[in-house]
Amino acid sequence: MYVNHSVQRTPVKAPVVTRLLWLGRATITLGLAAYLIWQLKDQLGLLQLNLVKPAFLGMGVLVAVLGIMLSTLLWRLFIPHSHSLPFHQLLSHYLLGLLLNNFLPGGIGGDAARAIALNRAIGKADIAVSTVFGTRLAGLWSIVLMASGAGLLYTLYHQSSYSAQLLVTSSGALVVTLLVTAYLFGAPVPAIFKKLPPHWISWYARLRAYRSSPFRLATALAYALGIQICAISINLLTAQALGLSIAAWQLCLSLPLITLVTLLPISVGGFGVREGSYVLLLSFTGVPATDALVLSLAVYLLLTLVTATGAGFSLLLSSNPLIPATREDHSS
Repeated sequence: MYVNHSVQRTPVKAPVVTRLLWLGRATITLGLAAYLIWQLKDQLGLLQLNLVKPAFLGMGVLVAVLGIMLSTLLWRLFIPHSHSLPFHQLLSHYLLGLLLNNFLPGGIGGDAARAIALNRAIGKADIAVSTVFGTRLAGLWSIVLMASGAGLLYTLYHQSSYSAQLLVTSSGALVVTLLVTAYLFGAPVPAIFKKLPPHWISWYARLRAYRSSPFRLATALAYALGIQICAISINLLTAQALGLSIAAWQLCLSLPLITLVTLLPISVGGFGVREGSYVLLLSFTGVPATDALVLSLAVYLLLTLVTATGAGFSLLLSSNPLIPATREDHSS
């Protein structure tokens, strides 16, 4: 009797909640985009984009491809050798995940897609989930290190009214990240994790197992830092291509925080939130709001073009791209 009631309730309530969440996020996305365009409509109307330098855009595309390659290598690093997949297959899954990010809330939809694809390929959900969390943790460390380093350099070479606050914030973020990492990966398992369901404990145990591989963790951090450098380089090259006066130090200070804010599942594909973060955070470093908005849109279009092209090729070259091949298929 109890089982029948639960089966009857689930199909009714879940779709309604899901639709309401999607409607809310879509409303936030359109609202933020409309607000930004309305606030900057006069400046956008006067903006001239005839200063585009194709060579810089071409270099931006190459750096974007390099960043995707490094991201795939970082993901593969957290997959045990006994369950490893060919690089081209992981690259295909990663590109499709990036493409899905444009239609899902925040930047975590692609992570779920990658975990599902890897689970279907190797049949190990705990490994699939732990790889996603591992890559995100490495990415978080690289973001904090990049922002902290940029903040320290800024306070040394640019004396301003908020240099002290920037130094304290950067140091605080570094310390908090260190404490959280030590708590998650310390010798005793945190008590809160002992109360989780078995399948949650399983992927957490997989993630903790990387403590015994310091070289692998150092390599993961190096890959993640390389990805952050690629992201800053893409923005810098795009700004140069459009004739925008935006310096590397301004991007180093702002882009790590922009990346974190964009991950929040507030709007569809991070649209609106991403542009607002560009305008707000770059304005603190002296970048005009119009330049920041144009840069965010141009970088988004460039990355979407690269991702869509790569995902399209992977779909064309795959015999059945929607059903990932298992490891047994590759061995046969």
